[in-house]
Amino acid sequence: GLLARICRAWDRQICLASAKVVVITDAVRDLLASTRRLPLEHFATIPNWADAAEFVPHPTDNLWRREQNIASDVFVALFAGTFGHVSGVELLVEVAHLMRSKRNVLIVCVGEGIRKPAMVEACRLQCLDNIRFLPFQPRERVAEVLCAANVTLLTMQPNSSDASVPSKLISYMAAGRPVICSAPHATSGSRIVIEGDAGLVTKPGDAGAIAEAIEHLATHTAESESMGRNARTYFEQNMTIDRAYGHFSALLNEIVE
Repeated sequence: GLLARICRAWDRQICLASAKVVVITDAVRDLLASTRRLPLEHFATIPNWADAAEFVPHPTDNLWRREQNIASDVFVALFAGTFGHVSGVELLVEVAHLMRSKRNVLIVCVGEGIRKPAMVEACRLQCLDNIRFLPFQPRERVAEVLCAANVTLLTMQPNSSDASVPSKLISYMAAGRPVICSAPHATSGSRIVIEGDAGLVTKPGDAGAIAEAIEHLATHTAESESMGRNARTYFEQNMTIDRAYGHFSALLNEIVE
């Protein structure tokens, strides 16, 4: 509509008035270059980051896990983040239903959001005891929470933008745990998981595919642990705050010069 065209033209002028436009992925860069009619060299790609010092890997059977009374022989698949409209997290209720006979697998969902009450109610009605809901945990224990998982879960809607990179993916990889990414292959999140050999990518919206991926990693320990190590390596090479600081320093020096 007219208002959208006006806003886009205004945004283009803001971009043109900037020395550089910083984006978090090349997909975002390509999208803006196309819709704002700007050359690629006007952009700088600096991926989102996390502080490696805050995400020192913990053992799986750690204190937080024991506080939750989760036995060491239980395979934990963890979702941690916002239960939002675009997260696709409600699919995990169906995953739990499909895996209800797998007594050694527990799905743990940590966080809050608009989708959570309906998920909790659906699980209650179906009498599912293989999925557990917890509130957001204290910041100082986030790494411990993530490391208590054997595998982490990243769900996205089938129509998710290829320019979207959920921040939880960075935390998952920093924790050194494999990722089951239920998202379109074209999205940046899926490409990161594939590029880093850090987990499995499944068709978005397919609960059966997620259940199969969980069962596969639960029964292929060596492969799962290897993917977890790959995830941490990818994080250290691409997603740390030190690396981002270096990119920003170089960029600002370039602009000043």
